[in-house]
Amino acid sequence: IDMFAVPGDNAARAVFFVNAMKYTFGREAIGDRSFETLTGVFTAALAVDQALLDSMEDRDERAIEAGRSPIYYAYLLLGGRGDAIGVELASAIKSLAVKMRERETPNAVLEQAYGAIASLYEGRTESARRPFLEAPRNKVSAMLDLESWWSPSRRKVKWSDVLEGHRSVVINTGSSPSGAVLEENQNQMISSMLMFSLKNAMVRHCSGWLELGRSVTVFADELSLLAGTSPEIISWIRDQGRSYGIRAILATQRPEQLGAALRNNFLTYTTLISFAQTDVTTAGEVASNVGTGDWSVDDIQHLEPYHVVVRTSVDQRRQSAFIVKLPNFEANMSAYPAAQGYARPTTGAVPSPR
Repeated sequence: IDMFAVPGDNAARAVFFVNAMKYTFGREAIGDRSFETLTGVFTAALAVDQALLDSMEDRDERAIEAGRSPIYYAYLLLGGRGDAIGVELASAIKSLAVKMRERETPNAVLEQAYGAIASLYEGRTESARRPFLEAPRNKVSAMLDLESWWSPSRRKVKWSDVLEGHRSVVINTGSSPSGAVLEENQNQMISSMLMFSLKNAMVRHCSGWLELGRSVTVFADELSLLAGTSPEIISWIRDQGRSYGIRAILATQRPEQLGAALRNNFLTYTTLISFAQTDVTTAGEVASNVGTGDWSVDDIQHLEPYHVVVRTSVDQRRQSAFIVKLPNFEANMSAYPAAQGYARPTTGAVPSPR
């Protein structure tokens, strides 16, 4: 997914991306000063292309590599490979912008790029610059560990194409075909930023979809990975998503790890389905949400294997909770597609030889 594919110029794209970072890392981790610095360096990083790099005389190709992502160039501008490298790249942006202006062919992208970082590099020493760069650099460094995700050479799609084309897309942040596995904090970082960018795209493209009979269904098998540091997006999906045609099917294996506000939002969705819960607090919350006074903590904690309690509504009227026995699909995975209506059932018959 191309998370930079939003309307506007590079400054607008930078603001959007840094807001996604803020949702992921938290308001305390990215304060006002870090937000301003990150917005500036990403505005500049988005302007770095092959033409700019080719304009740099005696560029060390190992220190400032070509064909890398905006994350990489932002990291350089934040002094991630040393202050001298950041100064060299910033100077190249300024130099090319000035050269094109003098040729009476000004480049608005380059002018904007250097303007965004001028306060960091114009007339400042390394020691004066350092306090503005250190904290933001730590966040960008964490994202740079996943450079293959951001790489321009990686094939990408836009959320707008997914939504408008009603495409079925599975985003795998688990193991890769090579067997590589993301660390849990990396998984949460990518998942949270994707959720932020998806919500932004749904606001822009799905307004009024309910009235038009259009819909988009969002499945999430671990809500805690998507929620970032704030419940606001998940709350928005529940409170306002219906008018956008959004149907959310959200799951979590560890409700106790969700923040109090997010957990309350999650447990009070129109339909709630729960397996047995070992955590006493969670079991109590499920019991009170499926039917006050009718269900106890013990009832929830002692549900049989492959049994769930279901609470839902019909015609906007809450129904009494009930228990459903589910098939043990893991015991016969070959039958799962047919049971879900995705494949014909296997008869077991062997075709006779001809």
